[in-house]
This record gives sequence, C-alpha cells and structure tokens, in this order.
Amino acid sequence: MTGDPLRPPARVHYDATSTASPNVDFMLSISPTYLLYYLPLIIAISLVFGATRHEDLKLILRHAAHTARWITGFMAIVFVVLLVMDWMV
Repeated sequence: MTGDPLRPPARVHYDATSTASPNVDFMLSISPTYLLYYLPLIIAISLVFGATRHEDLKLILRHAAHTARWITGFMAIVFVVLLVMDWMV
C-alpha cells in the first residue's frame, strides 16, 4: 500500500454483477492505523472522567481502569452487532 496510511480510503465503485458486499469491502479497506487513535482517546477520556469523580490518585486510576473497561466492552458489543447485521444483509 502506498501513500499516507492515515488518509481515508478512496471511494470504490461497484458494478451490478459484483457478488461481494460493498460494506464488507469498505470495512476491510479502512487502514488499521485508525485503531491507534483508540488507545490515547480512551486513556484521556477515562482519566478525565475519573478525575472529575475523585481526588485521590489511587481512586482516579481505579475509576479510569473501570471506565476504560466498560467503554471498550460497549464498543466491542456494538462492533459485533454491526458485524452480524452486515453479515445478515
């Protein structure tokens, strides 16, 4: 793959005879480097959320870990639901 890995993928045109699902092809064409944005975003959100609830550093870190866990779990469930819905269509 050449070019900037962070640039969004180009639009792909499908003809009527294509048997491949456009959604699966699009999902597979997104660069995995987009997942690198997830980690710092989750860390920042979790720490800020924990710091607004507690003042003690141990409690902030414990709350941040719990928040990161449930956000990740929620996103994983949404991903699986969307994947199953895409498979069904």
